[in-house]
Amino acid sequence: MHACELRGQRRAFKSISLRGTTAGQRAELVRSARREILNLRRLSHSNIVQLVGAVMDVEDSVGLILELAPHGSLRKLLDSKPAEVVGIQPVQLRLAAGIAAGMAFLHALPPPRGPLLHHDLKSANVLLFNSDLGPVPKLADFG
Repeated sequence: MHACELRGQRRAFKSISLRGTTAGQRAELVRSARREILNLRRLSHSNIVQLVGAVMDVEDSVGLILELAPHGSLRKLLDSKPAEVVGIQPVQLRLAAGIAAGMAFLHALPPPRGPLLHHDLKSANVLLFNSDLGPVPKLADFG
């Protein structure tokens, strides 16, 4: 993911390269990107990352424009500043509650939209946003 600017606001740009792929691999990558776009487009929850837009007309890549997580992922925080989370029960509970709320929202979606299974929940796919009460986790990567 890279930071970019769209209409004067900083956003995240997730690029999926199609270079050097076979026709079958390319088709699967495009299907996966479309699935993620369709899933994110219809989801609105305080613990789910927001899709801002998508770029599908570039020959060698597909891109998703997402809200930018100022603190990156939970994995990045745990690797770079573990003392901000490890052993601090209020922060751990807030993060766990937010992650659980996002997952509960996905699993409670009524048909035909849901239930929606994440399939890759891990600290690298939990993005951290600011709030007055501390970091807010948002689930990402629905490919």
